[in-house]
Amino acid sequence: MIIQQITLKPFAGIANKTLQLQSGLNVILGPNEAGKSTFFRAVQCALFLPVKARKNSREWIEAQRIIPVDGDTATVELRFTLRDKPYVLEKSWGAFQETKLEIPGGTVLRDPDSIDTTLGHVLPAPEATCRSVLMAHQGGLPETLRHIESDGTTAGSLGDMLRSAVRETDGISVEAFKEKLDAEYKRYFSRWDRLHECPENNRGINKPYVKDVGEVLGAYYTMERTKAALEQVRKYEEERDRLVTGIAHVRAAMDEHERFLEKNRPVLESARERRTLEAEREAQKAGLTTMQADNERWPVAEMESARIRGQLPELEDKLERLIGEQETAEHSATTASLREQLSKATAVKESLKKAETVLRDAPCVTGDQIESIRSLGERVSRLEASMKAGKLTLAFTPRRSCPVRVRRDLAEAQDSTIAAEEESTIQAGRRITLETEDWSLIVTSGDPADVEELQAELERARGELTSLLTTCKVGSYEEARDKAAAYATAHQEVASQQKTLALILGDTDYTKLMERVEALGPRSETRPLSEIVQERTEAVHAHKEAMRRERELIAEIESLQETYTDKMSLLLKVAETATREKSLRESIDSLAPLPPDCTDPSAFLEKFSAMENEFRSLQQRHTELSLKRAGLEGSEPEESSEDLETALVEANERLRNIRRKAEAVARIAEVSDRILSESDTDTFAQLERELVQTTTAMTRGKYEEITMNDAFLQGVVRPDGAAVEYDLLSGGTKDAIALALRLTIASYFLRSSGGFLFLDDPLVDMDPDRQAAAAKLLASFASKKQLIIFTCHPSHARLFGDGENLIVFRGPNA
Repeated sequence: MIIQQITLKPFAGIANKTLQLQSGLNVILGPNEAGKSTFFRAVQCALFLPVKARKNSREWIEAQRIIPVDGDTATVELRFTLRDKPYVLEKSWGAFQETKLEIPGGTVLRDPDSIDTTLGHVLPAPEATCRSVLMAHQGGLPETLRHIESDGTTAGSLGDMLRSAVRETDGISVEAFKEKLDAEYKRYFSRWDRLHECPENNRGINKPYVKDVGEVLGAYYTMERTKAALEQVRKYEEERDRLVTGIAHVRAAMDEHERFLEKNRPVLESARERRTLEAEREAQKAGLTTMQADNERWPVAEMESARIRGQLPELEDKLERLIGEQETAEHSATTASLREQLSKATAVKESLKKAETVLRDAPCVTGDQIESIRSLGERVSRLEASMKAGKLTLAFTPRRSCPVRVRRDLAEAQDSTIAAEEESTIQAGRRITLETEDWSLIVTSGDPADVEELQAELERARGELTSLLTTCKVGSYEEARDKAAAYATAHQEVASQQKTLALILGDTDYTKLMERVEALGPRSETRPLSEIVQERTEAVHAHKEAMRRERELIAEIESLQETYTDKMSLLLKVAETATREKSLRESIDSLAPLPPDCTDPSAFLEKFSAMENEFRSLQQRHTELSLKRAGLEGSEPEESSEDLETALVEANERLRNIRRKAEAVARIAEVSDRILSESDTDTFAQLERELVQTTTAMTRGKYEEITMNDAFLQGVVRPDGAAVEYDLLSGGTKDAIALALRLTIASYFLRSSGGFLFLDDPLVDMDPDRQAAAAKLLASFASKKQLIIFTCHPSHARLFGDGENLIVFRGPNA
């Protein structure tokens, strides 16, 4: 990174000025207060100072210092190149806060995070290294060491610092760096449970730790306390707002009620009188309506009463006639019932006679007989099957024609004639009998005795079956079963008809029923009894209704006579009431009118009374709420919810930042342990050699050795071999060694890429010989890297020549 141009417009005490730089040596000469340090500071601010910072923070205070006294904004434009590609960085602090970075290709970045990331890539070293090594103020090594000490590092050797610079690029002692990491880890994570991300033993703000509270836990406590305070303030503000709103609502309601009462109070007495008069008028109107109705219904009632009295004799005659007709119809209905009973009994009696005839003619075959017939039939069938179970074949041929009788098993014998020399074949089951005039041949299957026994048993079974069928007068088991079923049906029919006849006759018998019917004589014709009963019921109801209505009319007429004496008195009272109603109406019309939204005086009076009561209640409620508000305001929190919300956001942000830093420290500690365990001392040896070479050149060969103790810079060795501690060296020698150290470290940081080195009066405490040697060494350094030297001594500037690399300052705004 090579700085080409710095423009202040304005910045601190410089209103508008540009400083052009080149890639090699740049010597800026000017008297004190000419503004050299202002440009130096402007570069640091442009690279590292954010434009927006929390009020009263270190960055915010630093920004306030660079804002001009008579202005409100400070602006710096920094132009630089990286690998010959141009960049333009511009930052403004104060009233107008803006940062932008134009990168190669013309793209402009405005997001601060994106710009910081890009600058992190283009800068030759991290911010701490740039500030302590590459951009240190006058004083050399002591200033660098003071910077390290301000970060908390107070021990560690120069050699360890160099080795740490090689390893971690930030100029810190290995042991001190490790101690710093441990201290930083404890500073952040003390009393904090990283695993569960909460205070150790879960001790929150209700029981907080007091000692050894790390930054993470402290920020967590601050955030939780701010959150609790915000919750309390919100409750307070909600209650306050509720009371304010309630008071406002009550006050508005009171005003509305008060306006109504004041507006309608003059109408109050008029409304009371109106209510009395309207009540009396309504009573008069109701009475008038009643009397008018009575005047109309009085003659109507008299006429209707007379009409009903004229109808009563006719209704009574009709009722008496219907009573006689009903008695005749009922007698006729009784005789018709007996005649119908006799008719039904006669029909059933005829059916019973026929059923008894069928029962008498049907043979009676018992169930036992049927079962015996079935059993014998099955036995005969089984024996016949046994006889036919064998298979006999008899073949013979007679010499001459002869008549024969053939019997197969139990079949009937058959006669036939067999021709001479004709072969005949006879087949049977168990036995074949062949007889002629001369001989008899019996062929059996098996033992002849068994066949004889089987035949005898079959003959016995057949005989028993034939005997039983003959006894029952049937030819087969099926016929016996059918006749038994027919007998049972006939018997059931007789029983059914007898039961039906008994039900019809009831307690009498058929002969007595016939005698009673004969004694009734011939049948008489009448209207249906139901029709007569219906007509009689209607006649009774009409007679009762006429009697009831007549009693009502008589009572109504008597009531009217009792109330009004006569119809003339009623007419006079109607006229009197109408006159009074008119007078009341005129009185009401003369009263003050009710409000437009109230047509009923009672409703108006009720509303007025309710509004008075509500107004008193609202007054009491207003007093209560006002007292509560006054008491609440006495305990008003010092901070508002908006302030606490902002504080909570800041506390949350601070906690996130601290935790992010803390986790970075933890990761750095882990990585550092790993790197340190793998490192070796080659780098230190190389840096020590480079430091010796530079120191020898700076002291013109006076000191060619340095003394180290456990990688700690003790001092230098004189040519006579005597070791001199660093603190005992002269100021010029210290500055020479400090400059050698600065150049050695800067060479290391800028070795792999282009970069810059700022030096502020590096030759001020050296003698002329060492100044010349230092100038030569610095010119050599500037031949490879960009070097910017600020000085107020013209003689120092001349050591570098009077060429184009010399920039002369005349004054802040010259």
